[in-house]
Amino acid sequence: RYDLVSLSNWCQASIPPRVFDMLRDLFGVSHECFASPLDHVCPSYNSIFPDIDQFFGSVGSFFDFFPTQGSFQCNPPNDSTTTVLMLHHILELLQRSTQTDEKPLSFILFLSNTDCVRDGLMSSTFFRRIEYLDKPNEGMIHKFVKGCQHKRNNYPMSSKNEAPEDPRCVTWLQNDNGFNLWTPTDEKVSKLLVDGFSK
Repeated sequence: RYDLVSLSNWCQASIPPRVFDMLRDLFGVSHECFASPLDHVCPSYNSIFPDIDQFFGSVGSFFDFFPTQGSFQCNPPNDSTTTVLMLHHILELLQRSTQTDEKPLSFILFLSNTDCVRDGLMSSTFFRRIEYLDKPNEGMIHKFVKGCQHKRNNYPMSSKNEAPEDPRCVTWLQNDNGFNLWTPTDEKVSKLLVDGFSK
């Protein structure tokens, strides 16, 4: 199944494992919203084929996932339809959280730059911060892990990393308690970008 959908660009690049370590340590991330049994790093994750993937730890599709608290990483397939649906779902989850006791809820999104302004994302009350990953004039080119890396076991690790085709950015969407608990401060964001991606 994953080989088949990879033909339609599902097999997107992943963020490097060391970045997950920093997302966990700096921002409490414990779940991947778009992953598979073949490439997930967090023990808890969503995936596209829950009927089979559930036997390998998947908790199902992200669009059937309704967390009320926690910190989550989102690196969706690089297509506009999935991105728009994901943003709507996240904003709905955050809005719901304000109607209850508002437990801390946070989403860190890895998107193409054009996706960051779609549907008024940056004007949302839940928008906290955006950082652009690639800054060639500052000597900063961030590399991701190639998609379908599970098929590249004969490749040296250096060949598994590549710069994404499109410029990328990181966006924080959080309710108030999520922001208070996992604030994307200058210090923490700088550490994530420099130590996580650039090394």
